[in-house]
Amino acid sequence: LANTTNTFIVNLAIADLAFLIFCVPFHAVVYSTDSWPFGSFTCKFVHFLQFSSMAASIWTLAVMSLDRFLAVGYPVQTKHLRKPKIALAVSGVVWFFAFLLAIPVCGVFTQQFSLGFITICAEQWLSQNSAKIYYLTLLTLAYLAPLSTIAIMSGFTISYLWRSSFDMGLDQNSRSNKAKKRGTKLIIAVVVVFAICWLPAHVIWVWSHVFSEI
Repeated sequence: LANTTNTFIVNLAIADLAFLIFCVPFHAVVYSTDSWPFGSFTCKFVHFLQFSSMAASIWTLAVMSLDRFLAVGYPVQTKHLRKPKIALAVSGVVWFFAFLLAIPVCGVFTQQFSLGFITICAEQWLSQNSAKIYYLTLLTLAYLAPLSTIAIMSGFTISYLWRSSFDMGLDQNSRSNKAKKRGTKLIIAVVVVFAICWLPAHVIWVWSHVFSEI
């Protein structure tokens, strides 16, 4: 891999592909048959990989926003940090904490019987408080914190791009400024799309586990 950006893109692709493989096919079967025919181990393993790959994908996006800011704002000062080997190590750390965050899922997702004969894969928490704590933690660590990081780093990047353009006295209609406008729109689009795409899942999780008794 030639640079840090490519390394993070590959890591993001792996995380997204893992989420796709261990989410869509299994849920398609469940939605079409209303049962879980894959066994107890698969019930735990599939959901473990769903949650861990989700977290890895989100955190990789946050790391990429930081890397982009350093590349734009401090290219020379951070050149020794922005190397493929370091990016690979950071990706490893991302997956380690993603697996750590998903460990509780292994314990709570179990194969159960519904209506006495239908086999389902569902959560079985020891207490309602445990579920509340986990999904609030998931909301904080896998949505609010990375979204804030992406938004702040993107804001700094946009600010630096336009400040440098102003300092150099570039004409507003110059090719450089047009490129900066396109870059600004792209960065804003990434932040907005990220926020919109992951919000419904967290709203459902928090509503069903934290506010279900209200």
